[in-house]
Amino acid sequence: MNDLHAATDALRNNRIAQIIGEAQDCVRSLSEKDNSPEIGELETLLGELAGCLSKRGGPEKSASNRGGEVFGEGTLCTIDWWKQEEELRILRTAVEQNPSTIVITDLNGNIRYVNPAFEKITGYSRDEALGQSPAILKSGKQSPSFYKEMWATLAAGKTWNGFFHNKKKNGSFFWELAVIAPLSNEAGRTTGYIAIKQDMTPQKEAELRIKEVNSTLIRMQNLYNQTSALAMIGGWELEISTKKVQLAPIARRVWELQESRDITMEEMLCFCKDAQGKAALRSAIERTVLTCGSFDLEMEIVTAKSNSRWVRVVGTGELHDGICSSIYGAVQDITNQKNLQTKLENALSEERRQSRYIKDLTHSLPVAIFQKDLEGNVLNCNIALEELTGYTREEILSTPIEQRYGKEAAKAMNEEDHLLFEGKHPILRNERTVIHKSGKEVPVIVSKSLLHNENEAVIGIAGAIIDITEIKALENEFREATAEAERANRAKSNFLATMSHEIRTPLNAVIGMASLLEQTNIDDNQREYTHTIVSASETLLELISDILDYSKIESHKLELHCESFIFEDLFMEPINMFSQQAATKGIELSHYIDPSVPYVLSGDRVRIKQILLNLLSNAIKFTPSGEVTLSVEVKSKKDGQYELEFCVRDSGIGIPQEAQEILFLPFSQADSSITRHYGGTGLGLAICNQLVRLMGGNISVRSKVGFGSEFSFNVLLAEGELPKSGTTKRNSLNGIRMLVIDDMPINRQLLAAFGQKWGMRVAEADGVDSALALLDSGETFDCIIFDYLMPKMDGVELAAKFREAPSTASAKRILLSSINETSLQLPEGLFYAALTKPLRPSRLFDLLQSAFAETQTSTSAAVMDSIDFTSLRILVAEDNLNNRTVIRLLLKQIGCSSVMVENGALAVDALEKENFDIVILDVQMPVMDGISAMRLLCEKYAGAAQRPYFIALTANAFIEDEQFCLQAGFDRYMAKPVTLTQLREAIKQAKQPKTS
Repeated sequence: MNDLHAATDALRNNRIAQIIGEAQDCVRSLSEKDNSPEIGELETLLGELAGCLSKRGGPEKSASNRGGEVFGEGTLCTIDWWKQEEELRILRTAVEQNPSTIVITDLNGNIRYVNPAFEKITGYSRDEALGQSPAILKSGKQSPSFYKEMWATLAAGKTWNGFFHNKKKNGSFFWELAVIAPLSNEAGRTTGYIAIKQDMTPQKEAELRIKEVNSTLIRMQNLYNQTSALAMIGGWELEISTKKVQLAPIARRVWELQESRDITMEEMLCFCKDAQGKAALRSAIERTVLTCGSFDLEMEIVTAKSNSRWVRVVGTGELHDGICSSIYGAVQDITNQKNLQTKLENALSEERRQSRYIKDLTHSLPVAIFQKDLEGNVLNCNIALEELTGYTREEILSTPIEQRYGKEAAKAMNEEDHLLFEGKHPILRNERTVIHKSGKEVPVIVSKSLLHNENEAVIGIAGAIIDITEIKALENEFREATAEAERANRAKSNFLATMSHEIRTPLNAVIGMASLLEQTNIDDNQREYTHTIVSASETLLELISDILDYSKIESHKLELHCESFIFEDLFMEPINMFSQQAATKGIELSHYIDPSVPYVLSGDRVRIKQILLNLLSNAIKFTPSGEVTLSVEVKSKKDGQYELEFCVRDSGIGIPQEAQEILFLPFSQADSSITRHYGGTGLGLAICNQLVRLMGGNISVRSKVGFGSEFSFNVLLAEGELPKSGTTKRNSLNGIRMLVIDDMPINRQLLAAFGQKWGMRVAEADGVDSALALLDSGETFDCIIFDYLMPKMDGVELAAKFREAPSTASAKRILLSSINETSLQLPEGLFYAALTKPLRPSRLFDLLQSAFAETQTSTSAAVMDSIDFTSLRILVAEDNLNNRTVIRLLLKQIGCSSVMVENGALAVDALEKENFDIVILDVQMPVMDGISAMRLLCEKYAGAAQRPYFIALTANAFIEDEQFCLQAGFDRYMAKPVTLTQLREAIKQAKQPKTS
């Protein structure tokens, strides 16, 4: 048992000695970098504690003492224990009260102990720190390699010391000098680490400030050296007793001395260029020696290399024991400054000369010029102002403006001056009347602007007055000439409008009667004669329309009308109009619409349609066979504006290069013989050119004889809004797999583009071979579109093969043909639908939606075709007997009953007596015209649940006439001559249900 106690005491004493030794090593390392009293005190306490432990005699002594008696042995153990506890208490007190931070961690770096100094310095309480890693103090300003090197040292069992840049709990940064040592157990294994750290923030900050100051001093020294070199300023010092002059390197450069040696005062004086400069420098040195003052001289020198220079030499005496023992100073090369000064003096002399020249020129100018100060007083003027006003220069400068021009004029001038002073206008120009001294009124233009001095401060107003008496006279002459031209232009327009009316009125009867005659039982010769009458009349009508349009454009009276419209309707209208004509000539008429074109646009749809009709008509006219394509693409989009480029391509006869240059000029054609072969006035393209320019675009042509032509034009259109009654089509085609089979690339491109726009997955086949290859591959499709006419095999035969294949048997098959579907003999059940080219994308969209929704709705055409024309009562007011006869016969052929009256007054009376479904009023009639009658009828039917459908009938063909009629209250407008088709469409339109 005694041996066990002895061994236990020995182990404990060795452990305590080891811990005290490690603490002493840490404090000793810390004291090498910081010799503060607190560190010394801690080192002393640890030494005393180690001494106390050694006095106990170590483990061997304890073991020998245990050989005594039991009583004595117990007493000694008690005394040893008490001493040990006392020493540990002293050590704990020293650690707890020490101002240095002491941290003990386990082997994993978790904090096991911190002293109060840690809490005070870091702001973390002991409870917050225990169990945490010292990394909670990391500032992030030290690199990972710094901490890696520290842990490598500790892992090797060595003591590490260095500076930490840490962060307190409140976020502020501080520096710590730290000594960290491993802690070992009795077996020598490391169990943790002890760190003793001292706040070194003040010392570190002072050190950083010293570095900054040193860096600043170095920069200032470098700046001084660079500045001296740049300014060529060098120091010199004259020792009075030896008369030796020491020169700095730059001073030697000024005198161009190569040797690094001192010179004498006499040598320094010898550099002066002349005796006068030498005497001045010698006198300045002697005076400085006597008074110990200073001097500053500029002189011209000749350097050691015989170069002439200007220098500035300054010097100051230095006192020693009451006498001037030396003079130190500097010399600067000022040659460049002197040269600049000379140039400046010359420039000032030239400026004074120019000033005199400008002054003389100003006084001799024929334009009146004046200058006023900030109070409005005239300070200066030229001779022209004297001549303009009749006042002398003295009178102008001394007489207030009120006395010369009156209070009202003076008030207006002062208000203008204030606008200038407020900076609202850089220059003011106004037209007014100046009162000559004789009382004569002189029309003038007055221009004013602010006058500034060299510091850009406003010092007054400068102005000029121009006599415009002659200009006014010319303006009056021009105004009268313009009025006369406008009267002539109005007379021409009125004449053309009257001629249009007078020509269209009999043409209406000619075309109407000839059209009716064509539908009677006549022989072939008679039918040919009748057709010739109709054709010639329509040509004459077209000529009249072109002349009217061109006249309107030429007189700048044509105005564009902006309205929202569905783009597809506008685009397809010309295609539909010419589809039959193209098919008759065997021309493939195709089209392409860029899918990014908005559904609704805003612009002058009528004029755009007019351009398209003209270009498409020419393309078909000059293409004997082949193809004609109409396309539109979006070229750019900005701020809701779309730039659309329309293009009409044909494979026709082409246009020679020399003819293309005059193609858009009025009354011009590519070849005079074309008129004989094809007809035409040569005004169509000139009108298109003017219309495109009015819409802010350009039109161009590319063509080669024998290879066709390409006409392109661009217009800027805004995105429009659907009318309130419009509805947005539901898109239910997402994911539908569609195959397009067509040997025409543009047809495939159009169908594919719109299919993708509707969310469909589209595949293309450029002919029979590629379509059969897709069929053999086993690909499935929900919908297949077949072109009717293709090489090798037509669409009907190909569709039959696709119906037989299991992978495509259930697909919806649609046939596209240039032949009307009613004329085709199609096998029953082979096609879901057959569509006629040119194809409207909206029609295909509706068809696909119906196909995949398994529902179909009746079309508006079916509604219109169901109209019972025999039940309609129509009232017609027309003063011309022939026209009444034509309209009555046309209505009879349609199946409508009609009542004819001769003027608007009779039409109003007839509506008082009985009801009519449709009322057709001629605009120009005696007694009461159609417009006046319409206004009365609008009052009659105001607030009524139902009213007749009113149609305006006029021979005036301008779009302004249509707008005028619609604004007067008409529902529709018809231009003479009226055709059977036109009348039938108007009646169909009248019977369609109205929407709000």
